[in-house]
Amino acid sequence: MTTTVPGWVVATALACLSGRLHRPASPWVSSAPAKGLLLSGLTSAPRANMGSYGRGQGRSKDRYLKAAFDAMRDARQAVPAWVMPLSAVTDTIPPQHNTFDVVIVDEASQASIDNLFLLWLAQRVIVVGDEKQCAPGANYRNNDSDAVQESLDRHLADMPMNFRNGFLPSSNLYELLASRFSDVVRLSEHFRCMPEIIGGSSEQFYDKRLIPLRQFGADRLDPLRVVYVDGAAEEGQKATLRNQVEANTIIDHVQKIIDDPVCRNKSIGIIALQGGRQTHTLEKLLNDRFDPADIRRRRIRVGQPPDFQGDERDIILLSMVVTKARRALTSRTEPRRCNVAASRARDQLWLFTFVPATSLNPTGLRHSLPS
Repeated sequence: MTTTVPGWVVATALACLSGRLHRPASPWVSSAPAKGLLLSGLTSAPRANMGSYGRGQGRSKDRYLKAAFDAMRDARQAVPAWVMPLSAVTDTIPPQHNTFDVVIVDEASQASIDNLFLLWLAQRVIVVGDEKQCAPGANYRNNDSDAVQESLDRHLADMPMNFRNGFLPSSNLYELLASRFSDVVRLSEHFRCMPEIIGGSSEQFYDKRLIPLRQFGADRLDPLRVVYVDGAAEEGQKATLRNQVEANTIIDHVQKIIDDPVCRNKSIGIIALQGGRQTHTLEKLLNDRFDPADIRRRRIRVGQPPDFQGDERDIILLSMVVTKARRALTSRTEPRRCNVAASRARDQLWLFTFVPATSLNPTGLRHSLPS
């Protein structure tokens, strides 16, 4: 599990590295004798008050929260850049219009419409994202219900109907803004994956626009590998779908990777393309078989495609899960899941499947995976 570093800690490091420090107007801090001391005092005050605020349940919670915001107001003038996750913004930044000169939202396709307040915090906003990757709320069951439509019509009555539909529960900040501004900058350079790995995503999802720039030598791992699992059988359906034989085969292969000196120190990720239950099956097998120290050292992670959004591993093992003929995956959500799953591996991508490519729907997304 990744530990979130508080925003003021990261900001302090940025300020020290950049050497840029603006003296705040507050008389309480303007007499600081040195930059290092000034930053220490400014950033420790909000941290101390937020520590006292705790979970926001004590009798003096409002007092500590106000003190933290006051300290942040002084600190903001001293630190040129603040870096924090979305979840920390409302607890850290005073709710004031144009608090910053510029707000940069990274992974904006992960920001739901609940985060529209970010546009209020600065006169200029830079939004970075990818509409071809997983987004929050994409599986929201009541996305187009009568209640949702009635709420949009009531609260956004002055807005043209074609704009209103951009504020559905499944919407995200990147798509909302990209549809309204024509000067979208499309990046084409790709540095993470081996060319063979990212080539499939480039062709399937990006109109062959991606230019792989990953450098490699002659001793690299074979980028794409497929394992056909004999005797695999699926159980359950939808969220309960799992494939025990395939899961066993994948965990056996994790052992081979760990034992292979060529793969020394390579990080490992395991992605189940379908079925939350398959993820739980893989996690249990992994924890039963391997020492927790080895799991941490190799950064072994198990999850579904959305869990790996924004993440990467040296080696990724994909679990197809299904063994029976299926309709082609053509919904709006599935292309994003397949794209994320197929583009998390830096060095090597493995696909474990019972179904040969010739048995898959040639127009479906599963057919586009390594074969």
